[in-house]
Amino acid sequence: MIVNPVPDEAPEPPAFHPKLGVPSYRWTYRDLSGAVLGYICRFDIEGEGKSFRPLCLFRVEKKLRWRWESWPQPRPLYGLDLLANAPDASVVIVEGEKAADAARQLLLQHVCISSSGGSNAAKKADWSALHGRDVVIWPDADEAGEKFAGEVKACLDEVGVASVVVLDVPEDVFKGWDAADALHDGWTCEQADAFVCSVSEAKPSDGEAQEEAESKRPAPRSSLLAAADGIELWHSPQKEAFATLNINGHQEHWAVSSTRFKHWLVGRYYEETGAAVSSQVLSDALRVFEVRAIEQGACYELLTNG
Repeated sequence: MIVNPVPDEAPEPPAFHPKLGVPSYRWTYRDLSGAVLGYICRFDIEGEGKSFRPLCLFRVEKKLRWRWESWPQPRPLYGLDLLANAPDASVVIVEGEKAADAARQLLLQHVCISSSGGSNAAKKADWSALHGRDVVIWPDADEAGEKFAGEVKACLDEVGVASVVVLDVPEDVFKGWDAADALHDGWTCEQADAFVCSVSEAKPSDGEAQEEAESKRPAPRSSLLAAADGIELWHSPQKEAFATLNINGHQEHWAVSSTRFKHWLVGRYYEETGAAVSSQVLSDALRVFEVRAIEQGACYELLTNG
């Protein structure tokens, strides 16, 4: 029997698969409260391509054991905890956990989620958490992506979302292109936001309503990221995120979650824009810095005095 969420007394999950070895990526699935539900692991096998395996906790003969097996249907979504933390934000659905991570770096005003199992498993997921939400589906640029988008839309119609639209992928991209490729191609937050918001052009509205909506739109959060250009983001072996900054002619190393870094970031933003930053914008930007430090930054040992 599967055990969800994972209790504190559970053993550590295995670091490698008995046949596939150490995973290239491991994505954590959480429930609405943030508790761990299990993992999806990706293995890149030379000459064979990529392979995915779920990793969930089961109770076997009164003992807790990790198994390379998936959740029973309907399966949880990747990003449920983010949905709970931003109940009023619109939702962007992409295909795959890697694409969801990339979309989160590009779309700071949205909640970016995915389902497990790829393009053929949309109907196996539990989409009920999206009831009443505004949803945009960002499909991969291939037939599988089109199929995935269609099946997700049908599922969302059943759970009763407020609205759902499917993006038309750009014409000049290669087959299979997705949000991760957009990030790799150097897309800015403004480009991604314009791409996702382009669907609103198809919705009827009078000129005054459109003008009012534009005037109320919050400033792009990417400007806060730009204010931190020039800092080095990195992580410790324990996956703690750090930033290295030039302070008064010397370098200092601050934890991304530290109060000092937050104060520096807010001050830097004010110096460049003359505007204050909201707590939500700051929180979103810090989350992006943390992801970049852990996923893209170098790994350094922490040096302690004495």
